[in-house]
Amino acid sequence: MPVADAPTLDVSFADPDVLQDPYPVFEEIRAAGPVVYNPSAEAWMVTSYEDVRAILLDDKHFVPEAEKWEALYGAAVMESMEDPRHREVRGIWAPSFRVVALRELQPHITKLVDMHLDPVVEALTEGEEVDVVEALTRPVAAMVLAHMIGVSESDTPQFLAWAKQMGNTLESYDERDPKRAALLLEQGTEATHATCIYARAQIEQRRPTQFGHDLIGELAMSPVAETMTEAEEGAAVAQLIVAGHDNVSHTLSHVVLALGTHPQQRQAIAADRSLVPPAVEEVLRWRTSASGDTRLTREPVSIASTRLEAGEKVLVLLAAANRDPMRWTDPGSFDVHREQKKNLAFGGGIHVCLGISLARIEAQIFMNRLLDGLPDYRLTDERIEYGPPFFMRGPSAVKIGV
Repeated sequence: MPVADAPTLDVSFADPDVLQDPYPVFEEIRAAGPVVYNPSAEAWMVTSYEDVRAILLDDKHFVPEAEKWEALYGAAVMESMEDPRHREVRGIWAPSFRVVALRELQPHITKLVDMHLDPVVEALTEGEEVDVVEALTRPVAAMVLAHMIGVSESDTPQFLAWAKQMGNTLESYDERDPKRAALLLEQGTEATHATCIYARAQIEQRRPTQFGHDLIGELAMSPVAETMTEAEEGAAVAQLIVAGHDNVSHTLSHVVLALGTHPQQRQAIAADRSLVPPAVEEVLRWRTSASGDTRLTREPVSIASTRLEAGEKVLVLLAAANRDPMRWTDPGSFDVHREQKKNLAFGGGIHVCLGISLARIEAQIFMNRLLDGLPDYRLTDERIEYGPPFFMRGPSAVKIGV
């Protein structure tokens, strides 16, 4: 509940206008104060880079909203766990997501990008308009993940369908039409359930063969898995898919959007590929897909001199923090030449995104190949539609031509 004299601002993150462009609302919240109470969400909103980072790093006072994640996946997952359990489960896959391990994956990622980019180039050459979300960014993100998880070629089409539908559960939370929200929730729940069943079956197949060269195999062979229930094993794989698919797909779509709306900077990057890594970081900062996250206060604690009681909800607005004018000059502008500073696109603390290095590598490869194959593409629709969910925000479509 709000404390005396605390600033209050009623914000609906399901509002279509806010979903379409939340940045003006972020600035209203920032102007109201460092910690602002939102009656609709029954939560405190935090927008500054330093405060958001401090909350994410403080797992003593701020804990995940475990019930939300466990309801979504049907069991405890990394996002809902605290240390030491979180560290144990994360440790199953942590080595596979380190940069040194991911270097071996780069040729395969490049192959998958080219496999989907070539038909797009051909279609554009013939004068067609292409939605890169449907034709390129979503399938590339899903197929990289399928390869890492260990999905067979024959199972990949079904995997792609599940990966797309699993995000519907999150979308249902922000859907204003009750009938459509119920349908999305049903579709997402069914896809998550089917994925968990598939994952558990694959785990049981791998254990006797001692095959551990993909993520399912690594889970099957891990001693930690012996302490997990079947539901937790399936949920762990399902969480990988949701986090690794939607977030990466949105990031790749934002690469297309950023370069398409800044042709001069696109030319500079094309001429000097050393600008690709900072350009990817700028995309992540400028259009943060994971717009925010929630934490609950474990015990009474102060944020920027505002005292919160135990059990209160805090919305850490990552996308707002990544445009904090106290950290970045002209933060609303996309500028690949700006001074490089760490951003919070992947969160922070013990719950920082497991796939942070993979997402960066995918985006860098994607940007390079896009510049090679389509140096002069243009956006054919200036208005890019954004739909729910707010906290995993990405374009519904990005249409391009030449």
